[in-house]
Amino acid sequence: MISEETELLRWFGENLATPDRFNRSKSKGFYRRTTRGIAWFRDSAAECLSRMHRMKVILEKYGHPVTMLTETGVGYVVCEDEFQVVAEPFSDTQTGRIGKDEAALPTDRNLLQLCDASQ
Repeated sequence: MISEETELLRWFGENLATPDRFNRSKSKGFYRRTTRGIAWFRDSAAECLSRMHRMKVILEKYGHPVTMLTETGVGYVVCEDEFQVVAEPFSDTQTGRIGKDEAALPTDRNLLQLCDASQ
């Protein structure tokens, strides 16, 4: 029997593209530079968000607190697809203070309204 977390990771691997880049630089060797980009789910990515909420529950069950961030101005867009946006954050963009035992699941502001309505 496959664990739920394994099933979720497999689903993301099969259905969510890995972004090509996480920084704005297009110069030679950009892939070796420290990246600042953060991947955010679009509010229209309902299936991805639903599964990420399930992953959040699993992580918290095992003692790993997860913070969900919401933001309308995610920053300088580096790449995007129908489900996600990768952006280098503006100076006032929430990035979450992530401790050693904490993970952040960024989303955009419209998702917060959707989640609040469904709870």
